[in-house]
Amino acid sequence: MDKVGVIHGRFQLLHNDHMKYLLAGKERCEHLIIGICNPEVDLTKYTEANPHRSKRSSNPLTYFERMQCIKYSMLEAGIKQEEFDIVPFSINFPEKIFNYAP
Repeated sequence: MDKVGVIHGRFQLLHNDHMKYLLAGKERCEHLIIGICNPEVDLTKYTEANPHRSKRSSNPLTYFERMQCIKYSMLEAGIKQEEFDIVPFSINFPEKIFNYAP
């Protein structure tokens, strides 16, 4: 088991498959860092591979709302608060990721 694990996703809207992903990540490490992609919708870059991801309609929840959903869902699943952190994870600006996650 790794000491620290890092996973990421948009989590717009948090659903059961997201929870399976989060819990599978936690099973592999002592402490899980959960990165929320596209923390600021206005800074989300358009890409031809995923043109819908930069639209406001595809991002109904704010970073804070997604963080709250993840936090309380992890706690409800029995994961202790000290076993995970939730951070912004801007995949559009990869040079900034190390400001938030190892």
